[in-house]
Amino acid sequence: TYCGWTARGGFGLTPMMMWGLCLPNTCTPANIFPAVNATVAMLLGQYGIQASPDQIECGFEAADKSITDDPLAMGISIFTLLLLALVAVATAEEMWTMHFGPGVDGVAAPDTTQLLGSPMKVRPRPVGLPLRLLACFSLRHNVLRLLALPAKAGPTDVLNGLRVISMLFVLTGHSILYINPGFSNFVDIVTYYVKLPSFAFISDAVFAVDTFFFMSAFLATYNFLKRYRKETLRGATLEIPKLYLARYLRLTPLVAYVVFAGFPLYYFGSGPVWQYVESNTMIADCRTQWWYMILYISVYWSEVQCQGHMWYLANDMIFFILTPPLLVTYTLVNEALAMAIMVIMMLITFGLRFPMFDRAYYLPYARIAPYIYGIWMGLLYERLTREAAPPAEVDVEGKMGEERERSDPLARRVLDAIHHRWVRKVAFYVPAAALLVTALWWNWHSTYKYLGASTKNTEMRMEAFYYVFAWGLGLTFAIVPMLFGYGSVLRRALAHHAWIPLARLTYACYLIHPNLIYWLTSHTTSAYQYTPVVIMYLLAGNYLAVFVSAAVIWLVVEKPFMNLLALFIGKSE
Repeated sequence: TYCGWTARGGFGLTPMMMWGLCLPNTCTPANIFPAVNATVAMLLGQYGIQASPDQIECGFEAADKSITDDPLAMGISIFTLLLLALVAVATAEEMWTMHFGPGVDGVAAPDTTQLLGSPMKVRPRPVGLPLRLLACFSLRHNVLRLLALPAKAGPTDVLNGLRVISMLFVLTGHSILYINPGFSNFVDIVTYYVKLPSFAFISDAVFAVDTFFFMSAFLATYNFLKRYRKETLRGATLEIPKLYLARYLRLTPLVAYVVFAGFPLYYFGSGPVWQYVESNTMIADCRTQWWYMILYISVYWSEVQCQGHMWYLANDMIFFILTPPLLVTYTLVNEALAMAIMVIMMLITFGLRFPMFDRAYYLPYARIAPYIYGIWMGLLYERLTREAAPPAEVDVEGKMGEERERSDPLARRVLDAIHHRWVRKVAFYVPAAALLVTALWWNWHSTYKYLGASTKNTEMRMEAFYYVFAWGLGLTFAIVPMLFGYGSVLRRALAHHAWIPLARLTYACYLIHPNLIYWLTSHTTSAYQYTPVVIMYLLAGNYLAVFVSAAVIWLVVEKPFMNLLALFIGKSE
């Protein structure tokens, strides 16, 4: 039996201090509680730390429990085995067809796709619904799709690199937050290491989430306008429910799988801190709170702790629901009305972030600012591309947008500024660098200066207000010129095709990484020691483990269900 007392830090996850005992398995918490409580009180009382009964946890070796006694763990395990079997059968069927099927004798020649830049044969389209359903799970087919590269570069390719880098920052921050059992030199961290510039890579990881909101809004706006700009008001409005359904079906299968896949983890490991894997609210609370996750409403109930990192998905779903009506209003009804609504949303966020009330980090009306910036950049980009397009592409009467001459004076001035080298640097790059760098620096400075201080501190309030205002605006200034081919080395680096396969994995990475990091680090028999070199070593392992695991999840769960969605309701952008 392992028993331990834990004092937890940020968000109640990272242990600040842990003290434990390894006892014979004949002991029970009731037997040893009085002695443990008295010892903890004696050792820690002099520091003003008091242990209450619910702070002492005891657990047995996982080997002492059977997964067969856990219906939910058994259910998701059997489902996973069935998925793997289906993948094996589908892959075998495709390989048989490729080597011995009709394509061999010329009846139906295989198509080709670009596999890392080189042509690669793919099977002919299966005939009949059963074979088409089975083909959705083919490992060969899905590996080709994972590694496929476009024939030519697109203007939004810069977002691929930005997406992967943002995911790495999320992993960096959460590798510290979700580590179990924490660090043995917590005092050194808060008094010394937090002041090092290298700690900014950890404290500034919070900006990665705002970057994801920004990119999500821009792509939603860009794709909606590209697809429905020439629709009538009625036609565009009727398409909205289909967009909602496609979005829900695209995201939810993997969410549901990850929520339930946490249950069997406890049965695959052991150690002094293993009881925390079972009692961890990220997993334990999902037994009763899973339905909050698949409805994307968890952020409205503070008691919902199941998969806490999925607050982002709940917010993003809410924001997405608001986006099509806003875009239809802007494009077909009244631009001023839509802009006024979005400005009000932005002001509400500023107003709530300034006082920094307890749950401002999670609630949608306190996090929508970067999403609004993303919508605005999407509208700006659409307006600029229409101005830059040949006059023949002007809309016709009664379609999305009013019939007008090609000339848009404001858009023309912005395009001229983008195309002029020195004006571009002064009007875009300088403001972008100033906004982004000051936001990053101030957040790091506030972290080490006021660590543990009251959230009512005026400077902390100002910093929270400033980063909400500055980050999305800075991204807009930085990215708009890149969408038109400028940005030199940075644009080429972010738009490199090497990012594309990794970018496809970021959704799975985000969903699985807390459970995986917590499970991996819980195998330790002692606390970790925080030093920059140790952290880099830990991060390298986490990066590799998360992306490799995400690739497996993508091939077995995410992509097959994407294929099914495309098969029944068509591809959704």
